Amino acid sequence: MVRVDRDWRAGAVLLTYAAGWLPWFYYAIADKRTMYLFNALPMVPFMILAVMFACGLILGPAVPDRRRLIGSIAVGAFALLALADFWWLYPVIGGEVIPRSRIWPDSAYLVSACGAGPYADDARTIG
Repeated sequence: MVRVDRDWRAGAVLLTYAAGWLPWFYYAIADKRTMYLFNALPMVPFMILAVMFACGLILGPAVPDRRRLIGSIAVGAFALLALADFWWLYPVIGGEVIPRSRIWPDSAYLVSACGAGPYADDARTIG
């Protein structure tokens, strides 16, 4: 059985994240405003704190046992996936010019599957 202790720090992180997210959500739904990602930037530090707090809970106590090993594998896999995602999205985040040759092979199946988009005619001639 897993023992769960209540920690005020988890509540504080979630409360501050919700304090940044709920008004943003309200304006997007109730006022029908277009919300952009930069409007969510004040939430990012608290999102990072929440992810790190969750990683700490997954790791468990600093006692070398099976749970700690499985937790460290899970946290390590998550960190590698986050790093790979950042590497994949870096050209977009960094504002680099992305040539069509980089975009096209990876997204051709999406365009050909729905038959729509700016290159729909090209997708029909490929396959």
